[in-house]
Amino acid sequence: MSRKKIFALVREVLGRSFVPGREIDMGDEWLDLLGIPRGEGMRVSDKGLSLIKEFEGCELKAYLCPAKVWTIGYGHTKGVKPGQTITQFEADELLRMDVEDHDISDLLGDTPTTQDQFDAMSSLAFNIGLTRFAGSTVLKRHKLGNKLGAANAFLMWKLSNGRVLPGLVRRREAERKLYLGEA
Repeated sequence: MSRKKIFALVREVLGRSFVPGREIDMGDEWLDLLGIPRGEGMRVSDKGLSLIKEFEGCELKAYLCPAKVWTIGYGHTKGVKPGQTITQFEADELLRMDVEDHDISDLLGDTPTTQDQFDAMSSLAFNIGLTRFAGSTVLKRHKLGNKLGAANAFLMWKLSNGRVLPGLVRRREAERKLYLGEA
């Protein structure tokens, strides 16, 4: 099991994120003692997080989304209750955890991937879910080395309940542009 998965499980058991610095450092020290290797995999960059933030938007008070799910922060849904409020710091922490929960590294395997490609695909996976991303034409074409085909496949993900949503069209165009290194 990777460190990322161990940290995610501990966060779930605790029901909260880690205190930056001390708790994370202590966790790393314990995992070092247990011989769990430190990951060398890619992580979503600040550019990728900015893209996700731009299209998710941030609400510090819980709201019922169009899918009738209580949501807060940047699209966070786990354990959200009506009337709940959070700070901007908490919204950023929830986003960091949610992005980690949508990590695409295992799906990419050893496929050569640039940071921009990783960020663009991570944004898509964050929005549509890992299961859908795992079966997506974007991932299939990327793994085959068909970068232009993968980039164009982002544009397929513009529907919600059978309707084209302008916000999804804008998001997919931005993801495509980032994937191609044009952002």
